[in-house]
Amino acid sequence: MLGAPLGYGLVVNGPASAVPNAYIEQKTIKTAIGHLGALVRQNKQAGESALSCLTRLGPDATIAALQQG
Repeated sequence: MLGAPLGYGLVVNGPASAVPNAYIEQKTIKTAIGHLGALVRQNKQAGESALSCLTRLGPDATIAALQQG
């Protein structure tokens, strides 16, 4: 994530200089990170890192989790 005028820009599997895949408002960042943590806890396989889990789930699942609620 990187700071942006709209809050935070989310770049999935790319450099910080890439165009963000989505934006998250500053007031909802804690909730968004909580949703991302829940996604990893619910889908992580034995011995898998959070990064590997998110990579396997793909950008659409990552973005959807961050934008919930």
